[in-house]
Amino acid sequence: MPIMRYITNCSVCNVELGKANHTGRCRKHGRYSEARAALPPKIWAKRNKPETVKRVRVRPPRTRVFLTDWCPPDLIDDARALMKCVSMAEARRIIEADLAARERKRRAAMTPFERQMDAIRRGVGLVGKVDTSRAYDVTLGGVSSI
Repeated sequence: MPIMRYITNCSVCNVELGKANHTGRCRKHGRYSEARAALPPKIWAKRNKPETVKRVRVRPPRTRVFLTDWCPPDLIDDARALMKCVSMAEARRIIEADLAARERKRRAAMTPFERQMDAIRRGVGLVGKVDTSRAYDVTLGGVSSI
C-alpha cells in the first residue's frame, strides 16, 4: 500500500496548503493557471463569462412542479420551509389542513345569503327544499298509501 504524502506547500509560490489539498497548488496557481497563461486575458475572460458557463434550465425544478399542482402560490414559500423539516407528503397534509381551516373560518363569517351567492358563483344550482313530512295520496303503482 502506497504511503500518502501530504503536500504542505504550493509548488509555485510556496504558500502553506491544507491537508485536504492534494493538487500541490494554491487557488491562485490552481487547475486553470496554465490555460489562463496560454490565452490572452481578454479571450480568457470572454470564454469564461458566467452567462456562457451557466447551464440553461429546460424545465422548472421538480419541487416547483409538484408544489404548483396542489399548493396555492401564496403558500409555496411556507411549503418549502416546511419541507426542510418534514417530508413533502407531511408538508402537503399540513398546508391542506391550514387551507381547510381558513375556508371554514371564511364560511363561518358569511351570512346565509352570502353563502348562497358563493354557491352560485361556484356553479352549484339552487334546489328547493323537499317537504317529506306530507304523505302523498298516489304512488307510482296507483295504490294510495293513506
